[in-house]
Amino acid sequence: LTIVVSITDVNEFPPAFNAGDNQQDVNVAEDSQTVGTYAATDNDGTADLTYSIDSGQDNGLFSINEDTGALTFTNAVDFEDTPCGANEDSNTCTVVIKVSDGDANNDDTLTIVVSITDVNDELPTFTSSATPSKDENIQDVLTLTSTDADDGDSATYAVRTAAQDPTSVDAALF
Repeated sequence: LTIVVSITDVNEFPPAFNAGDNQQDVNVAEDSQTVGTYAATDNDGTADLTYSIDSGQDNGLFSINEDTGALTFTNAVDFEDTPCGANEDSNTCTVVIKVSDGDANNDDTLTIVVSITDVNDELPTFTSSATPSKDENIQDVLTLTSTDADDGDSATYAVRTAAQDPTSVDAALF
């Protein structure tokens, strides 16, 4: 008599994020969508892991690839107009992601705190007139002012030479 015994795998181990703790802090430059990939492991050799957005103050701003754990912003964020935080005025976004192996009692979560970093992505704009009309024998021609939408940026002014800009034929007079 031959007896064949088949052993079936049972889901006995919970999945766990490889982060080593319950929170990951990451910096993401403004205008980017990629946050990072958060992989988990499961000691059940046949576990099929699924990733999802669990909760978090800013969870609606994020998407996650359910197969790989790749976390992204749904839309690129702007440092000067970040929609994060309770009042949508913070450069720090918080989202909680979850990994599941099919048994809700085994789910693991990881809090991701994303700090949006500033990038010099805005051009300065003149706010004063650049076509003055002056009487002769006056040295002061005009005072130029400008704005820059990037937080903390300041402007530096210079007269462009004819070599830098062919239309600046009188640069040597200024």
